[in-house]
Amino acid sequence: MEFFGLAGGALLIVGILVLLSVIVWIWALVDAATNPALDGTQKLIWLLVIFFTEIIGAIAYFVLRPSRTAVGHGGTLRDRPL
Repeated sequence: MEFFGLAGGALLIVGILVLLSVIVWIWALVDAATNPALDGTQKLIWLLVIFFTEIIGAIAYFVLRPSRTAVGHGGTLRDRPL
């Protein structure tokens, strides 16, 4: 069986990748909405970026977001010691 020119195995792999990207996208939206290290404007900007750029925005958020432990410090993940 073929769907969009993909055989069964390739279709399964594509389906899994799509499912994973949707999960990461939703996770990023929820995390941005509930992250106490972000003020109202930052939350709105991140939510819009994640919503409209989908997986790219979600990945950018997880790389650049302030950590939840940085509340009051203004730090980001990159500012924490290893």
